[in-house]
Amino acid sequence: MKYHILLLQVFLTGMLCTFSLQSKGQHYKAVSMSLADGLSQSSVYDIIQDDNGFIWMATQDGLNKYDGTTFTVYRDEPFDTNSISSNNTAVLLKDSKGRIWAGTANNGLNLFQPSSEGFLHFQAGIGQKQFSSNIITSLYEDINGTIWIGTGKGLYRVNETVAEKKSTFSFEKIALQTNPGDTIDHKFISIITGDRNKQLWVGTFAGLFKLSINRTNNTNPVVVWYSKKNNRLSDFVIQAIAVDKTGDVWVGTRSGIDIISYPGENIRSVKRNSVNQQNMAADHVKSLLCGTNGDMWIGYNDHGVQVVREASILKAPESPLKFEEVKTETPLGVLSKGAAISFWEDRITRGIIWCGFNTGGAVRLIPVTKNFSTNRMVSSPLNTSFVSALVKTDDDRVWLGTNKGLLCFNKRDNSYQTVLPSSITKDGLDGDYISGLVKDESNKLYFGSSNKIFQSEVKNDKILTREVKIESDTELNFIRTLSAGTDGAIYAIRRYSILKLDPVAGIFKPLITQDDPARIKDQGFYYSCHYIDYYGNHWVGTSSGLELYEMNGREQPDFNKPQTFYHHQSDTTSLRNQNILCITEDSDHNIWVGTMNGLTRIVNENGKRRFVNYSTRNGLKNNVIYAILNDSLTGHLWISTNNGLTEFATRGFAIATYDIHDGLQSNEFNSYAAFKATDGELYFGGIDGYTSFYPRQIIRDQSPPSVLITSIQLNGNQLVKLDDYQESKMIDLKYKDNSFTVNFIGLHYVDPQKNQYAYKLEGFQSDWTYAGNSTRVNFSQLPPGKYIFRVKASNSDGSYNTEGDMFIINVKPPFYKTIWFYLMIAAFIAGVLWGLHKYRLSMKLDQVREVEKIRRATAADFHDELGHKLTIISWFAEILKKKIGPEQADLRPHLDRIIEASGTLYHTMKDMLWAMDPDKDSVYDLYSQIREFGLELFDNTGVLFEAGDVSEDLKEQIISPAHKRHVLLIFKEVMHNSLKHANSTTTNLELVREEQLVRFRFKDNGTGFKMNGHNTGHGLNNVKRRASMINARIDIHSEGNGTVAELDLLNDNLKTAV
Repeated sequence: MKYHILLLQVFLTGMLCTFSLQSKGQHYKAVSMSLADGLSQSSVYDIIQDDNGFIWMATQDGLNKYDGTTFTVYRDEPFDTNSISSNNTAVLLKDSKGRIWAGTANNGLNLFQPSSEGFLHFQAGIGQKQFSSNIITSLYEDINGTIWIGTGKGLYRVNETVAEKKSTFSFEKIALQTNPGDTIDHKFISIITGDRNKQLWVGTFAGLFKLSINRTNNTNPVVVWYSKKNNRLSDFVIQAIAVDKTGDVWVGTRSGIDIISYPGENIRSVKRNSVNQQNMAADHVKSLLCGTNGDMWIGYNDHGVQVVREASILKAPESPLKFEEVKTETPLGVLSKGAAISFWEDRITRGIIWCGFNTGGAVRLIPVTKNFSTNRMVSSPLNTSFVSALVKTDDDRVWLGTNKGLLCFNKRDNSYQTVLPSSITKDGLDGDYISGLVKDESNKLYFGSSNKIFQSEVKNDKILTREVKIESDTELNFIRTLSAGTDGAIYAIRRYSILKLDPVAGIFKPLITQDDPARIKDQGFYYSCHYIDYYGNHWVGTSSGLELYEMNGREQPDFNKPQTFYHHQSDTTSLRNQNILCITEDSDHNIWVGTMNGLTRIVNENGKRRFVNYSTRNGLKNNVIYAILNDSLTGHLWISTNNGLTEFATRGFAIATYDIHDGLQSNEFNSYAAFKATDGELYFGGIDGYTSFYPRQIIRDQSPPSVLITSIQLNGNQLVKLDDYQESKMIDLKYKDNSFTVNFIGLHYVDPQKNQYAYKLEGFQSDWTYAGNSTRVNFSQLPPGKYIFRVKASNSDGSYNTEGDMFIINVKPPFYKTIWFYLMIAAFIAGVLWGLHKYRLSMKLDQVREVEKIRRATAADFHDELGHKLTIISWFAEILKKKIGPEQADLRPHLDRIIEASGTLYHTMKDMLWAMDPDKDSVYDLYSQIREFGLELFDNTGVLFEAGDVSEDLKEQIISPAHKRHVLLIFKEVMHNSLKHANSTTTNLELVREEQLVRFRFKDNGTGFKMNGHNTGHGLNNVKRRASMINARIDIHSEGNGTVAELDLLNDNLKTAV
């Protein structure tokens, strides 16, 4: 996300910060950056910020890019033409296209190339399209997008031509005239800026020039000259120019500031000794910056930094300009004595000002929006800053229990008074450690020390202290702490008992006494804290559980029968930890319990209590909960821990965490050292003093960081920069690179070390992983696939940029796992199978051919041999028939039968041999055979036999030998029956080819017969039987005027010839 978008999200918050702090004057947290932090050199001549949010700094020894924690330095590398042309970088520009330009002090201009991390060079040359000096002194882009270059020898305008997405640049010289005929084309240009009136202001060492920047005029623009010579400016040497929010132009010189006002261009000079200013530090101005809030920042040659607030600017010239010192939490000498030569206002976090110094490195000034007031008690007469308990009374006194006695700090005059318990009691004490401190409704103080309780009050500015008696005191254990109940009573907590102050008798009396022998024998047991809730119930924390003494409708609880709650390891709805440190109640009267290991909220559901637990996983700063205070205005809980403060929403999540960097006394606080004043101010004590604040004045920074995935480091440590992939947001990785590291950054400069990150790799993870402040994540042995890596980041106050950044990472599979490989393997297998199939088919065809060859030879041999033998039989029978005499006439019928049988057998075997012949396997051949039979059968019978022609295509339709034999025999049977029984005169045979079948049809015009199912003969049954054997349909019907027999062979019974 670009920073100009982020500004819109934080505008209102920034305004709230400004107005809430303006009455007291804005304070800043000053963070210096030097060589020790990675800055390449301590002279920071210019500072800019790129579109991603990185800060760039020009120094004498390299160009620096900063992400909040790390500096990347670009230097001139001899023999590397892609490196920057000189280490001595002087000026920087981020143009409207997001490009970074770097001008050097001695070797020309450079344009940064993000994809290669290198630079394009532009250097002085001869000709109209070149600039004449390698000393680059200023860079500026005007409202039209034109870039202007100031050099040691004049002003140049950059003309850019774009062709096929590639830019070429030429440099046009702009003449500057002081008087007609007098030019200073080769003079030193120091600064360039523009105003809201489309005027370009050029500062030189010979005065100030104003130019029109209307690009419609290709000639040199009209120039107006301002200088000391014509009594218009304070000095010839112009070193800084800035335009304030009113449109006035501020000109910084060696002799003060000249302000050119519109309309009329009135000029007023502001100098250290002039009456139109207050507290101006010096006259020699090196740099100027007008912030987005209208404040004007001034950098001096040797007097550091000052600021003139917008309110003062708006009142001028009627009122003097008020120059303010920069107020910081800790003094920083360079801010008041250094040479401030450059400024930049952060574009991500509004109000952060970056300052560059001549010899002091860089400083970022962070507006303090968290009004934590910390007293480290450096002037304490007890010489300690350890706070064990504290209370604020209505007279503006803060009472501090320490490890060396009681301190009374008067906030009105910052004075201390002390109370040493050991000097008061007659019995003497072992030290002056204060273990508990409370006040009653009359501002009287009660505190514990050792095994004694004391009372203090202030009269006439004197502290009067006395010991308070304890009734029947047989327990000599130390006072652990004291509590002020909501009933107005004062309670004291000791190891085995809780005491209550009798206000009438003025003594503490036992209220709750531990008399369980098992607990008393437990050397680790003790009472730790006490709280009375809204309903009057008493909650008592111990070292081994939580006790509840309920009212149950009585005037007071039964203090002999507590209900005790414990931690159970297997029950997540039990206490998180049974070592109780503190108890409090929120605005909705829910009870919260702080333990040695986390936070617990007690939920009362229909009279049954359930425990909801929270820890660092829910955003707590630490799991050791020392104290909890409720802010009734917001309903938030403020929790002191062993690692700072946490602001916690009662809905169950941390809003923000704070530590010593936010102004706390330290990160470690103490038990019982917490107090809420009547005006809502919260106090927390720790090991190095105490911190107080009004929660409404703790303004969290709502500006989210800019988030960027910067690079991917492959398994072989190859670093892949992602600049070239930002448009597609996708990168392909080879399978061998499936283990890699993703580097990312969240750019937010309030406290970069506290920026937090969360990531997930969609396709591998479903939930966000919270990575703390780590800016890298490793993935190992990812399977091939397309993943979406997402990262989001929060600033130091927990405000997340939920959009974050994303990249598609496509881990390509190895070749042997690609679809092409699978297709190739499939094709190979298919080829092998096809080859095997072809081989088997060829083998079968060879076998079929061999069988057919054998069939053919067998049929021929059988035909010749059997035909010969049958002919001989028939011939011998005829001879015998002729030779027999009359006496043997009875043999003639037998011989006729032999002759007839041999003939029949000949024809039958002829049909069988025909069926076996592989050359006669087509439908065409079958039809021809039936036709030949019909012609032969009806010849010389007086019955006309007609047969139609058929297509030659039927030669390609092959029928099996069995099928053609049965079909032949069926129609021989039908024709025989027609000849013998039909008395027909005409018969007809035809073959019909239809889409799904081949139909053989025979019909006659005979007498017909009745199809009643009872008169069908053996022949007809034989016909139907043969048809069913070959899965053919047979239909024989007669209507008295002839008979029709139709046989259908389905295509399934046929095949095409190969």
